[in-house]
Amino acid sequence: MNLVSLKQLLISCAAVALATSAMPIAQAAPAAAPATAPATAPTKQGGSISIFLPLAMRSYPTATILGVGMNNVNESEGLSKLVDAGSEWTRTPGVIWSDVEKVEGTYDWTASSIASLDASLIAAKQNGIKVVLLVTRTPPWAQMVKTNAPNCSPIAQAKFGAFAKFMQQVVTRYSQTPYSVEYFEVWNEPDAPISTSDISYGCWGDKADTYFGGTYFGNMLAAVYPAMKQANPNIKVVLSGLLMGCDGSSACGNNVNTSRFFEGIMRSTGKNSFDVANFHGYDFYNIDLGLGKYVNPGWNYTNLDGPIVVAKARFLKARMAQFGVSKPLMNSETALAMFGCNGIPFQSFETTKAYYVPVSYAAAMSEGLIANIWFDAYGGWECTQLMDPAHPKALVALKVAHQRLVGAQFTREVTGLPSGIRAYEVNRGDKIVWVIWSLDGTPRNVTPALGTPAGVYGTDGRSITPTATISIRMEPYYLEFNP
Repeated sequence: MNLVSLKQLLISCAAVALATSAMPIAQAAPAAAPATAPATAPTKQGGSISIFLPLAMRSYPTATILGVGMNNVNESEGLSKLVDAGSEWTRTPGVIWSDVEKVEGTYDWTASSIASLDASLIAAKQNGIKVVLLVTRTPPWAQMVKTNAPNCSPIAQAKFGAFAKFMQQVVTRYSQTPYSVEYFEVWNEPDAPISTSDISYGCWGDKADTYFGGTYFGNMLAAVYPAMKQANPNIKVVLSGLLMGCDGSSACGNNVNTSRFFEGIMRSTGKNSFDVANFHGYDFYNIDLGLGKYVNPGWNYTNLDGPIVVAKARFLKARMAQFGVSKPLMNSETALAMFGCNGIPFQSFETTKAYYVPVSYAAAMSEGLIANIWFDAYGGWECTQLMDPAHPKALVALKVAHQRLVGAQFTREVTGLPSGIRAYEVNRGDKIVWVIWSLDGTPRNVTPALGTPAGVYGTDGRSITPTATISIRMEPYYLEFNP
């Protein structure tokens, strides 16, 4: 996750320390057709562990909202394994404006970061992965605020037109063959403060402003959106992935203005200058919490409430409705993180992360999101990565989620269940599927009104003998019923 500034925000909100790492950009190459993942996963000791992978249902539609972010779309970051696991979306570090337009009006598409990006986009296209292409970093000549950070500043209002021309160039280049990008994201986490570090996120947050700079950012969108649509009216302009570090309550402490950034956009001339509203939603594990449990202090949220994607999606929907705006939603960074985790052996966290995968995606389906993208494949932020060969549980959980939810449409949150049990129902065509779990981990017996399931599967894909009454625990189960 790209969040140095979130550290300061959540420390003051809830005394939670965060750390971060910027997303590197390295040389990438187009990938070959993906191979089939093995039925065993290697460990650091060179052995293997058994995993349960039911057969994929190739005869059904292959559309889901599941995705995984990648710094580079290539085999070094596990491309074929992610394709095999069912990742159908990705988000890349993208276009660095300050690399391409060092001099105003002169576009250099030979920059090394662009060569890496081009290869990633071609590989994604070849593997049927939809890309959310990010654009960040203000070149010095376009900056409104001068700091020690070379590229961390809002764009000066006088340079909105220059940025619009640049985005027109970006859309013209990347919406065409061989890249065929449809989704273009303008900036990353702009509701983080201006930083003195050279970072690829934030840089628009104005602590002195009631709306934390959101109105100014929205006015920039109003200048850029028409130029992008003129280049290609079929592309989708994605609102920057909003950090949304707190909910506007007392949990924000002195940083309550940060929660008003999106409202500022809604109050600006650019309230309709995007096609997809986008946010980031992480929950946080602490080893003292125990298996399956997590918190989000800035939102007063815990596992008893469910994943934070629900609260943030509803927050944005409410704000848009307040101003007569209606846009589809995307979560371009989701994961379960653990602060200071690196080098600590803890299976409880990795198991909890695996449990979080189906919970996050099912909840995102319930809120009507068009994509829910895990951050990320390799490298990660506070051990969120899926591609650590020593900890394959979350990757397996992603594959099983795809197999069980592929082609499904959300129908309802199931009612009439024992208190403390949550279940989302989807219709896959061949089966009605429940994703069901105990919010606090206490086992509770559930007798589904739909009758005895035709199949019951664990997060790791193992088959469980169906019975009329099922004991539901912290681990999410997939209950499949004949329609």
